[in-house]
Amino acid sequence: MAPSAKAVSFMVADAFPVFCDGLVSDLPKDFPKCSVEIFDTVVKLMQSLNRFNKTIVFLGTNICNQPADEISRELLKQHEEVKLIIVANMFDRQMMERMFSAGALGCLTYHDDKDEIEYCVKRVMKGETYESRFYIEEKKRNGESAEENGYRPTPKQREVLQLLVKGMINKQIAEEMNCSVYTVNGHMSNLRKNTNTHNRVELQNYAREKGWV
Repeated sequence: MAPSAKAVSFMVADAFPVFCDGLVSDLPKDFPKCSVEIFDTVVKLMQSLNRFNKTIVFLGTNICNQPADEISRELLKQHEEVKLIIVANMFDRQMMERMFSAGALGCLTYHDDKDEIEYCVKRVMKGETYESRFYIEEKKRNGESAEENGYRPTPKQREVLQLLVKGMINKQIAEEMNCSVYTVNGHMSNLRKNTNTHNRVELQNYAREKGWV
């Protein structure tokens, strides 16, 4: 069931009319209390961000007049509360890594259907990451490893993993990250759940195998 308890604002900066029209039509059906606004330039998007809370931004790489990762980094620096989904015709491996490093939580392509977009949004709303299944299939065809569920650790989860492999316990990780032990416990729980690991050793080994640390 769509998470309708909280209103969310979707802001779409993209130059592909079919994709934009689809979001305008479909998002209100899946997220009944939402609002959807379309912008034809990044500048207009940035000027409008201050008017909204609980904002999810779809940023199309076809509208960017500079590298999308640079725009993403600047956008999230000014608006830390925003959850960012990048949309492109196709991602290469380096581009995907740059997008996630810049702070994007989701990456979709114009090939993705309504159900996948909805699933991506729900993941991003919970602060989780998501890779397009189209991209995952492309990686498999190229012989690269890929997570079936599109999962990648968020920047904060990567930080937890980096401290974990140094041998730190949760209390030490919390002190290093300047957050509560409760927060670290939550990160650990989500990491184990999404990687299907059962303890700290398994999680560390998994993270090393995936190149996350």
